[in-house]
Amino acid sequence: MGWLVDWLESLFSRAATREEKEIVKTYTRVLASTGLSRREARKQVKQAIEDCKEAAREEGTDEAPDNLGDQILERAEQDNEQASRIVERARKEGATDEDIRQWWNMSDLRRRMICWAEDACVRMPMYVTATRHGLSEEEAGEKVRQYFPVYGDPDDTEMGTGDDRPLPHELRDRVEKYRRAHRKEDRRSKLEGYSSYNALVRDEIRSGNL
Repeated sequence: MGWLVDWLESLFSRAATREEKEIVKTYTRVLASTGLSRREARKQVKQAIEDCKEAAREEGTDEAPDNLGDQILERAEQDNEQASRIVERARKEGATDEDIRQWWNMSDLRRRMICWAEDACVRMPMYVTATRHGLSEEEAGEKVRQYFPVYGDPDDTEMGTGDDRPLPHELRDRVEKYRRAHRKEDRRSKLEGYSSYNALVRDEIRSGNL
């Protein structure tokens, strides 16, 4: 049976390699759009991948199954404490079971790289631009939160309280679809009535618009 184990490991290795190549290609293009050369962008993306893989090994999530989202929902139905906590926290913030499934069924590497790219390709460039235009660090941070969603633990109040609290990662796909469905000018106009992008998202969820 040794040949079968070797063959399965080979298949897994090729699949992982294909995913990493896809991630490198995608995020190199995105990072290069911030002003970096493609060479430097590619270098940073590949380093980020290695950092994400190392973090996964340290946290014990590097061998998470591809259908983790399905398993989390199933175990929550069976009253598994950890799974129930994940599901209940997401649902409390308006996430559906499909949102939960979609996020957690992605590979651990892809989820981590999405979070990395959010900071490297969007939040940090926006923050740096704001400070260059004379805003203080605090003001720049507020500006970023005004025009870009912040994700994380909804119970973490360090980044804001009330509707300004972090959104659960499970909502990412729906929030992105909402962004694409509305013109930038319309979103900017609507955001003027809210303390943060997160507050807008929560209000739109309550209204049934998101």
